Amino acid sequence: MSPNTLVDLVDGFAARGRAIAIARAGSDESGHWSYQELHDHVVRVARTVHGENLDRNRPIGVLGENSPNWIATLLAIAYAGRIALPLNVLGSDDELKIAIDHSGCRHLFTTSSHAERLVALLDAGRVELLRLDEHDEKTEGLADLETSNGSATPGIAEDDIACLLYTSGTTGKPKGVPLSHGNLTSNVRSLIDAKMAGPQDRILVPLPLHHAYPLTVGVLSPLACGTTVVLPERMSGRAIKAALIEEECTLLLGVPRLYEALLGALFSQLAQQPRVIAATFESIHSMAAKGSALLRPLARELMAPVRKAFGPKLRIAACGGAKLDEDHERALNGLGFEVLTGYGLTETSPIATFNPPGRSRIGTAGKPVQGVEIRIEKAAADDQSGAVWIKGPNVFRGYWGEPPGADEDLTAEGWYRTGDLGFVDDDGYLHLVGRQKEILVLSGGKNVIPDSIEKRFMGLEGVSEVAAIERDGRLELIVVPEAHGGSGGRGEQSGGDRADALKTAVRAAAKQGPSYAQPSSIHIVRKKLPRTLIGKLKRHELQALLEEESRSPGERTAKDLSPEDEGLLRTAPAGEIYEWLGERYKDRDVSLDASPQFDLGFDSFEWMNVALVLEDRFDVVLMEDELAEVETVRDLLERCLDAHGREREGRNETEFDERWIRPRGPATRASAHALRDSNRFAMSRLFALDIEGAENIPAEGPFVVTANHQSHLDSFAIAAALTPELLERTYWAGATKVYFKGPLIRRFSRIANLLPIENDFGSFSALDYGRRVLERGDVLVWYPEGHRTRDGALLKFRPGVGVLMAELGVPALPIVLHGTLQAMPAGSKLPRFSKLRLACGPLVTPAELLGREVGEDTMEEGRNIVEALRRTIETMLRRHSFDGGDRDGG
Repeated sequence: MSPNTLVDLVDGFAARGRAIAIARAGSDESGHWSYQELHDHVVRVARTVHGENLDRNRPIGVLGENSPNWIATLLAIAYAGRIALPLNVLGSDDELKIAIDHSGCRHLFTTSSHAERLVALLDAGRVELLRLDEHDEKTEGLADLETSNGSATPGIAEDDIACLLYTSGTTGKPKGVPLSHGNLTSNVRSLIDAKMAGPQDRILVPLPLHHAYPLTVGVLSPLACGTTVVLPERMSGRAIKAALIEEECTLLLGVPRLYEALLGALFSQLAQQPRVIAATFESIHSMAAKGSALLRPLARELMAPVRKAFGPKLRIAACGGAKLDEDHERALNGLGFEVLTGYGLTETSPIATFNPPGRSRIGTAGKPVQGVEIRIEKAAADDQSGAVWIKGPNVFRGYWGEPPGADEDLTAEGWYRTGDLGFVDDDGYLHLVGRQKEILVLSGGKNVIPDSIEKRFMGLEGVSEVAAIERDGRLELIVVPEAHGGSGGRGEQSGGDRADALKTAVRAAAKQGPSYAQPSSIHIVRKKLPRTLIGKLKRHELQALLEEESRSPGERTAKDLSPEDEGLLRTAPAGEIYEWLGERYKDRDVSLDASPQFDLGFDSFEWMNVALVLEDRFDVVLMEDELAEVETVRDLLERCLDAHGREREGRNETEFDERWIRPRGPATRASAHALRDSNRFAMSRLFALDIEGAENIPAEGPFVVTANHQSHLDSFAIAAALTPELLERTYWAGATKVYFKGPLIRRFSRIANLLPIENDFGSFSALDYGRRVLERGDVLVWYPEGHRTRDGALLKFRPGVGVLMAELGVPALPIVLHGTLQAMPAGSKLPRFSKLRLACGPLVTPAELLGREVGEDTMEEGRNIVEALRRTIETMLRRHSFDGGDRDGG
């Protein structure tokens, strides 16, 4: 279905019948609307709106949280030939009043929870408040439109205005942008042509729908494709994650900061793993992210637990609202997600360019969508970039309330100057370099794009946010530090010490850049930088932020709480926790914007005390990683709200079951092959592995590989010595506490055929796993010492492997390893590339080791077998001496 108006869009819903159009996560059946129900609701409300004979030139407001009713009401207003005015439910009183007054709105759909605020904000009787949600039990301040059975819609043309959206105001006072039916549906048709989604998909939209980006890309276009639009229960990280999992969403509509948080959570998980495993994951992911075709299947398989943790069916990560950092885009690709980005503004409905599936080019804004033209106007012929102009059916025709031709950025021919600077490459992809209006003009006449300055500092340790500003012709930086709420280390420093250390680090990084980019002042602030709801920096508010931060806490002017803050404090147990914090820290600035580290003086011990009180007194269980993300008291209260009453989860996730010895599936095998090839390359090229006695290795099992244990590199060296066919059927005993700590490591263990063995390597579960592998005719790799040696001396052998050999009569392949201790001793984080040697002895049977046949007491015989094995390996270590040394012979 390719609609030309929103009327066409709605008329197509009925054909989809009982298919789910909108799903509210965490709700009962009333929160799931079929396409037929959505169609009928829109038509019913449209008849009522049209029957009221409301002024067709006055917009009708819609104010409320994202919901099926919100979507249906907005569509009904447009379907009735009226102008819908979606309003920001989290906007300030000033922002709301500007939009309502400037637009001339006289009727406004809202909920009872917002009615009291609107009555106090608006002149009495000037705006009539109408019920948005028919299930809203409260009626005070709200009126119902009289039911009408008349026509649902008059004749509507593509040029008729459908919506009036007010810009987010990143550089000043918001402006009203009227978008016609044709503007909006041109974008819808472009996304349909891109085949971004279909009826089988479910798209999660965790962004406020009053903005053009989620409205067009997250609602109108998916509904035109027959896709289910999923709305999270609320706008929080936990609710978004729950919706992705429970609703099995295949697409996520996000902004850069959302994906930054997703990646931050991933690498936080990796940091908790053993260093050798974390380094392996990071290197494979890094190479896959950079486009390695060989490692992409392995990375996708390895990262499956990560994707599953954020959503078992999620395949596409769509990003808009602001430019996604190139490294973040590559990182998402390396996880196995398909990342789709684009560019546009409210004035362009909003998509002007798009990186379509299969033809995405990282670092660009994509190619113009169907019917759109891009023109670059350079100030000088030798300039690389210039002002970006856009023309097409998606471009608006002028701001609300301004006469035609009043805006110099919009020509009579329909060209719109976006205010962005960029260039188009030879393949037609648009590259953006900055905002024309945000350029900083320094005293020496140098023009500086703030984005380019800020990017250089965002990778610094301890930095959360950076903004570059110009004051008195000088470049200055505003730096927001990371919180480090739940950990020690840097978090143990006082606020002043941390601020000084951070300034020193920023100045050192600045010296790596050009002289004009050296900041004259660095301001460390505690509040988050002001941003729009989709993450754009409000640069015009930075000066006021500095002025406020320059005053001491006692001097700061108390401001009225925003509606969202009032709502937060009215919700249990956030309000009670806030009161408790005020009582506990009476002599300090306990405001919602206060930093627990800077203002309240939290160190790791105080965080521990607070966490205990939250659990005992308020039934709030916060994990250390959650505390580490807290930057303000508001953050703490929001996390407490999410965690209230959450069941205390166990930490041991390892399950001892058949899945660890089942044959691997095709995808897992493909990943194992990629890991095998990468390992053989590393062992031969980086460690110059010398293999002696390879002819002693049998072509098939069953047998047990027994080797001395010096390093985490031991298993990689043994794997490189086995043939691909033998390696496919080889299983490895892996310590539970090292190789089965979480989903990432367990995925690696499954790919590598590791078995979860308790540390004594002699438990009943260990013997059971080993027995089943060997009975099946496969190969088992077992380190009889149980632990790595720290000085090279052979440790005492444990009897587990001897018991298996005695019971099953399987032989052992003794192997000795040289050089792995020097290359990566216990406690090392990264290996040293030096020469390694592996020597294989002849296969030995239990009878050969004992000098006789095995008796009836397999436990006792097992001890005798491992003692003989230890003597065999000790002899081999002396026989196969090795000098080691660096790979180049040094």
